[in-house]
Amino acid sequence: MVARSFSPIKNADLAKKGLVSLDEVGIKAIDAKTLVVTLERPTPYFCELLCFCVFSPVSIENDRKNPNWAYGTGPNFLTNGLYLLEKWDHKKQIIAKRNPSYRKAEALHPNKIVFNVVQNDQTTLQMFEDNLIDMIGGTLNAIPLEAIPALEKNWELSRKECPTTRIITFNTDKVPFNHPKIRKAFALAINRQELIGASGNCVKKRIPPGCINPAYQASLAATNLIHPCLKENRHRSFFTDNDKAQAKILLLEGMSELGITEEDFNPVVLYYYSLSSSSVTGQIMQIIQQQWVDALGILIKMKCLNLRTILDKLTHGNYFISFTHWTAMYHDPMSILERFKYKTLTKNYTNWENQEYIQLLDRSFYEQEEARLRTLEEAERLFLSEMPLIPLYHEDDIYIIRPNLPFRISLWGGRMMLSESQSQDRID
Repeated sequence: MVARSFSPIKNADLAKKGLVSLDEVGIKAIDAKTLVVTLERPTPYFCELLCFCVFSPVSIENDRKNPNWAYGTGPNFLTNGLYLLEKWDHKKQIIAKRNPSYRKAEALHPNKIVFNVVQNDQTTLQMFEDNLIDMIGGTLNAIPLEAIPALEKNWELSRKECPTTRIITFNTDKVPFNHPKIRKAFALAINRQELIGASGNCVKKRIPPGCINPAYQASLAATNLIHPCLKENRHRSFFTDNDKAQAKILLLEGMSELGITEEDFNPVVLYYYSLSSSSVTGQIMQIIQQQWVDALGILIKMKCLNLRTILDKLTHGNYFISFTHWTAMYHDPMSILERFKYKTLTKNYTNWENQEYIQLLDRSFYEQEEARLRTLEEAERLFLSEMPLIPLYHEDDIYIIRPNLPFRISLWGGRMMLSESQSQDRID
């Protein structure tokens, strides 16, 4: 998927395949300060795409002379942003210091940022309470659920829309999930409001620890594929949440058309992972497991694996069904939709492909604004009509920042962004 980020550029795909030389790629530096990019076709989201990290410039001379420059610190680690890498103690600490050569020297940002690598979220919380660190939560670590009621009494918990969606993906090449009716049955049988709470905002309520909703970080029940923040906050629902009656009908129809029985679900195992010590993914999986039993009468076995093992299974199609997530690489619906354009794409773990879907994505390249969004939503609707994966919920970043910090921090898609304006002295 990272390589496909360059696909809009003329001859980029051909050069990757070795069919043309790099000199024929549509990127030319016509002078020391001017870069000209020629596109293969209109790409309405190209400016958003340029914000993705793979388009960050590097010194070609340094890269050729020191090919391993990116794996440590020192004079060969060259950057052109707000900070220089002062220290990188792997698995322990990263220290970034202000870049004196940065083009906006007057920008208001701290002289130094220290990132401590801590494996235990409870330890991180204690460090925050002991005034050893200035920020917890968000993209850095999970805030332990049981600590939220006490934290809310003394701190303001902030939320920021994050283009992250939790999903359950099917291998559409494997029986019984090769039938769209069966996939839709499992999707409709889930009660997302039970996962995230009726308001989707439980973290703002003073709830006793035993009653905290396991998916407190979620903000929206996902009855769509694309987080609204990626499409101008357009909220569209493409299927009904918790439609148990229709789920049962679809299941029986799909089983009849495949000629299978409930026993054919016995080999199915749902894989999932937990990324932190305070993760509640296992609890969420148990809730979904029981919802499927109640609505469909089918017990799906669950197995927790490490993320690397799951990614290997997803990449090689060695699975029936798996919990996973995505975060948009850039601020546009195509960041998600394009990964399902062809079944051969690395991140298309579903192995699903649809010619009409391909045509809709291709048409969107030649449209602008409202017309383009309507076309992409038509593709989204088509995708969910066949349900190669189950959207569960879209997330917010939940975090706490010390209010006395004299600068502003914004979050988006797993990234921390510091203000470049001295007038922006408030914290998000």
